[in-house]
Amino acid sequence: MEIILIRHGRSERSNIPNQDIHDYTNWKKEYDKLGVVESECNKFLEANNHIQRADYLFTSTLFRAYHSLTLLRAGMNETQDEIFNEVYFRPPNLKGIRLNTRWWTIVTGLCWYGGLIQDYETIEEVKNRAIIASNRLIRTAEDGVVALVGHGFINLFIYKELKRRGWKEINKYSSKNWSCTRLIL
Repeated sequence: MEIILIRHGRSERSNIPNQDIHDYTNWKKEYDKLGVVESECNKFLEANNHIQRADYLFTSTLFRAYHSLTLLRAGMNETQDEIFNEVYFRPPNLKGIRLNTRWWTIVTGLCWYGGLIQDYETIEEVKNRAIIASNRLIRTAEDGVVALVGHGFINLFIYKELKRRGWKEINKYSSKNWSCTRLIL
């Protein structure tokens, strides 16, 4: 059995410098609505090769993941499900600080991991969602190769859950755009 976790491509909303928290919040809303830029980088080509082998395709309901899947394999039937959506947490209320969007995302993730942001999904809720998502992927993998085009944080939680259940990684986990993490049992 094999499960392939693929992170979506680079967003049409690229890294923007010098944003305050208000600017970043607006950027994040746009980021969630837009697709990804086409790419012929090695990671895209690798993802394309792996997805061609997949018997079953899953993606989140967020457009950037779905758009990535259509660039990789147009015309293939896929299953979209919110269970695979990215972890959602609001950015911390840090007024007077200006960072680029990449650093805002890192700071926000660290604050969430540290328990400083709890008004959306908690880490426990995301772990439980990853268990449900992993169950679905594992059940499907009994019938063939499964690929999920998802997101950095949720793919990481699914990856950890699969490893906890004894799945072996063929390659090291990565959260870079178009990265593929392959696991077998």
